[in-house]
Amino acid sequence: MRLRVLLAVCLLIQGFHLYALGSGYLAVANCEHTKAWPVDSITKNAIVHDSLPLPGDSSIHLLQTTQPVPISRDTLDAEIIYSARDSIIYDVDGEKVHLFGEAVAVYKDIRLTADYIVYDWLSSTLTAEVYKDSSGTPIGYVEFSEGDSKYKAKKIAYNFKTTKGKVYQVITQEGEGFIHGEQVKRNEYKEWYGYQGKYTTCNLEHPHFYIKAKKMKVVPDKVIATGPANLVVADVPLPVFIPFGLFPIKRGQRSGILLPEYGEEQTRGFFLRNGGYYFGFSQYVDAAIRADIYSNGSFGIKLGSSYKLRYRFSGNLSVNYGRNLSGERENPSSFRVINDFRVSWNHTQDNRSARNSRFNANVNFGTTTYDRNTAEDRDRILNSNLSSKISYSKAWAGKPVSLSLVLGHDQNLNTGIINLQLPVFNLSVARIQPFQRKQRAGLRPRWYESIGFSYNFEAQNIISAVDSMFLSRQTFANARYGIRHTVPLSASFKVFKYFTLTPRFNYTERWYFQTIHKHWDPSVTYIPIGTDSLGNVIYDSINGRLVTDTLTGFKGARDFNAGVSLTTKLYGQLNFRGKLKAIRHVFTPSITFNYTPDFGKSFWGYYKTVQTSAEGATATYSVFDIVERVYGKPPRGTIGSIGFNLNNILEMKIFSRKDTVKNERKIKLLESFNISGSYNIAADSLNLSPFNISGRTSLIENKLDFNFRFTLDPYMTDQNNRRINTFVWEQEKHFFRLTNASFSLNARFQSKQTPSSSIPAPSAETSEEEIQDIFLNRWRYYDFNIPWSFNISYNINMTKGKPGNPNKLNLSGNSLDFSLDVNVTPRWKVNLRSGFDFMQMKPVITSLDVVRDLHCWVWTFHFMPYPVEYQTYSMQINVKSAILQDLKLVRKKERFDSIF
Repeated sequence: MRLRVLLAVCLLIQGFHLYALGSGYLAVANCEHTKAWPVDSITKNAIVHDSLPLPGDSSIHLLQTTQPVPISRDTLDAEIIYSARDSIIYDVDGEKVHLFGEAVAVYKDIRLTADYIVYDWLSSTLTAEVYKDSSGTPIGYVEFSEGDSKYKAKKIAYNFKTTKGKVYQVITQEGEGFIHGEQVKRNEYKEWYGYQGKYTTCNLEHPHFYIKAKKMKVVPDKVIATGPANLVVADVPLPVFIPFGLFPIKRGQRSGILLPEYGEEQTRGFFLRNGGYYFGFSQYVDAAIRADIYSNGSFGIKLGSSYKLRYRFSGNLSVNYGRNLSGERENPSSFRVINDFRVSWNHTQDNRSARNSRFNANVNFGTTTYDRNTAEDRDRILNSNLSSKISYSKAWAGKPVSLSLVLGHDQNLNTGIINLQLPVFNLSVARIQPFQRKQRAGLRPRWYESIGFSYNFEAQNIISAVDSMFLSRQTFANARYGIRHTVPLSASFKVFKYFTLTPRFNYTERWYFQTIHKHWDPSVTYIPIGTDSLGNVIYDSINGRLVTDTLTGFKGARDFNAGVSLTTKLYGQLNFRGKLKAIRHVFTPSITFNYTPDFGKSFWGYYKTVQTSAEGATATYSVFDIVERVYGKPPRGTIGSIGFNLNNILEMKIFSRKDTVKNERKIKLLESFNISGSYNIAADSLNLSPFNISGRTSLIENKLDFNFRFTLDPYMTDQNNRRINTFVWEQEKHFFRLTNASFSLNARFQSKQTPSSSIPAPSAETSEEEIQDIFLNRWRYYDFNIPWSFNISYNINMTKGKPGNPNKLNLSGNSLDFSLDVNVTPRWKVNLRSGFDFMQMKPVITSLDVVRDLHCWVWTFHFMPYPVEYQTYSMQINVKSAILQDLKLVRKKERFDSIF
């Protein structure tokens, strides 16, 4: 009875209305919020405050002061906050509380929401259920959360003291997967034991697929273990059974087996590919080893590793090797063995790790046939060049000095030529203005204060060879190296108020350690050219020969030039009334004078004359021809040229409602229209240079671009297509002849974006490498954000004249490329990439991709029909989630097989 009175007092304090339901029951209507009584930290008694006395009941007024109420030792160590929309019924005799309608109970970090909740004070057990319809089927779900763990069920029983519970028809998420269970028990270690369980990565209440097991155990953030299980798709059990299942759900890196994909190729036979083992060493570094095995004896090994230290650096390294066999061993003429390899290393230093120094690496090195034998996407197949760069740079705060060290490599996959720069050392001094005053505030700058100079020191070593001979001793013996110093001196002055005058002087000095010397050897040389019918050797005689000797030793090569330029900028504008507000023309003319003395004179010793035939013919050569690729050589011939450059920009302003301030928008009619040329006053003939005309414009802003370039020559050519000192006007009565022309038209059209996307959105756990992989390999991902997009590009290049026919117009390039990406429906996407080469009159590499988004699955079809030598197709249906990435069905034909 005492408990009933105290409970009534507490409810009255909260402002609730009490209703007698019978012996031992009290009902509370219009409940909003209540909680268990707080406990005094010293007396361990409940403290009850009565701030709203009930009028007319003097017995209740006895509780207006704080009253100690003895609390059992079994009382919970924290308060339970609960509420209900409909009503709360207190069963005093049964020591229970019933909550009806949107009931909520909160205990520590545990939150429970249900249609009906009953709490048993005696056993500290809470039971939650949902309403049932007329047929007895539960409606909705009970929602339970504890920390980061959340799940839904039809019924829940939970003990606050033991932290054990039992759940009926539960749905919970563990990592990227979802667990469904008919009956689930939970122990005090937060482990789950399920009966008739389902594991899936589909987030629907009725999943599209699942792995069904009679018994299941879940260890949170570690593993899901099952007994015998089988795969069910669209509620159809498939004949795919496993004796047990282990699904790692531990966050972070972990080691494990990488399952291979299997299949068959016509050329290399049956295969197991990309199988291996992943090593999750730590959160900073990992590694993986994979292998490909084919029944005809071909194989491949792939080693990869990624590393990352936050705020310091990140990178990845891969070393791949493949051995491909083709043909029959019994037929030596058709049997081939191709060994391929590729080494890739990317290293990026975080800008926050060191402000004044930086180290980066981007290495791509391998055999010329690696991509042709392994690549699947068209971009890698079409790739004709590999390049590498490893660089270190350092600057000193407050100092104008900086240095860099670069190791470079470029490789032509078509010719097999490899060029290495080992290394390039560069020391630079930024521009210094020695005459500038330290205190310049409020002072008018003097003309000589703008005079400044800089200094650059660079040394490099170049090694060049064909890939098959690259590691030979002769290749490194033919290395070329040198040192270059450059000192540019310049100033800038304002003259006549609107003109800018810029004089300059450039000095360049090269240090080489190899030169050549050529001379004519008049002696007769006999060369064997074959044998006669009797086996006697037949000789041919050569009366003299040109001999080239390579000399080692230091020799300097220096040159200099001077020049001055004058430029200004003119504006013109026509204003209109109406929607067209104005047309504006920006004209930037400049005139330049350059002077370079003739370093081909004998005084300098850079060029020499040598006899080249027995008849006495001569030729001029440079002693630095052997090292010309390093830093070049001083120019030959006097240059005193006057050049001009006319740059034009044409814009217009139109009325626009989007601009609420000026109601106008700028449109560039011509982003650039440039005319340039020069006249060499020091030359005795051919004084005029060809004139270059180029321009670019956006015919439709951000949608259609047009670029063009012309080269016009004022002189005629001979039958060998060499310029002669005869103007075009003298023979053809027009000023110029066209020698080169190029046009490009690029159009980009796309619809507005929609909110959905199939490209995985970067999460907090997505690494920078994964994000970069998405944007560098867009062909692997499909974006449903854009319903459709269409890109088209047309390029044409023409040259006029060739030896024997100087008037013939030759096409060096004429092609059309396009790509079409369409969402046929919100779940279907089609991507087509193709084009046509009008010179060879055949299509370019063509690819067709079809994607079907199946919610938790995705179906993709890739087809490359042309050219025939790259013909391939693949069909794949797979689960989207990375946890079940091996749950897929693949059918493909490689380009090594004959499809048609």
